[in-house]
Amino acid sequence: MLPITSCSLTDLAALPQRREAIVADLIERAGPQPAELRIDLAMGRVPVALLGAVPLADRELEKRGSRVRVVGTNPGIRAALRLANLDGLVGGAEEHTAVVGDLPCMLGFGDGVLEVCMGGQALQSARLAAPASSGWMQAIHAHAVLVDLAELPVVNSVLVAWLLQLGQNARPASLELRNVGRQVAIQFNQLRLHHLLKINDS
Repeated sequence: MLPITSCSLTDLAALPQRREAIVADLIERAGPQPAELRIDLAMGRVPVALLGAVPLADRELEKRGSRVRVVGTNPGIRAALRLANLDGLVGGAEEHTAVVGDLPCMLGFGDGVLEVCMGGQALQSARLAAPASSGWMQAIHAHAVLVDLAELPVVNSVLVAWLLQLGQNARPASLELRNVGRQVAIQFNQLRLHHLLKINDS
């Protein structure tokens, strides 16, 4: 069993919100000997750059027999990590805690930017109608949320409502739709949503 070193979101608050800087700090905190670095994310909204830095630091520390695990996470963070295929980084007693079911999107964590790539199956997903399907966004702090709609030839009312709720939960971050096809752009125009959603046509 690896010795445990801990830090909290408060300990990391003063760092520049860039993945490179956070990775360097996490590696230093873990120390030169094999250890498990536990990051307690119980307090406040978690910067998106930190979520992006955790798997990078874990990959580097694995080379020396160490690892990074996040603990104290609320359901929103666990859901976000699952949507990024990073739920294996959740440690402690929460490792097997149930979170929101699978959603038709994939998350990417950048420097101040959250990327949401919608899958083509989004048009058939009943899960998007559940409040928890976008509620996880309230647990993350980002400057911008970029939603990629490249795989969607059209949108439906459930998906439109989900996008609007995601934007609401992301505030004060801006929400921008990327790779919007012609038919989808026409639908948004007909619904008069351009004043609520920033849309970049493909």
